[in-house]
Amino acid sequence: MITRLAWGELWSNDDLTRRERSMITTGILAALGREELTLHLKTAKRIGLTEAELRQVLMHVAIYGGVPAANHAFALAKELGWGRKTD
Repeated sequence: MITRLAWGELWSNDDLTRRERSMITTGILAALGREELTLHLKTAKRIGLTEAELRQVLMHVAIYGGVPAANHAFALAKELGWGRKTD
């Protein structure tokens, strides 16, 4: 049921873009401190979320979910290659 609802109905609905859903999901997981955050940070990067967009998502987490949660998410994102220049 969870697979059908989350990946089938929720993510395939046309009311929000995949990028918008990725930003929402990343923010929620960061605020809650969930380990699935790693997977969603990787996905966000793969689907083209910009560093500026991720920064804004995590700044919202800091204000509405707590600075420690946002700091953890920023550190995890850095470990995953966000913020590094690539050639």
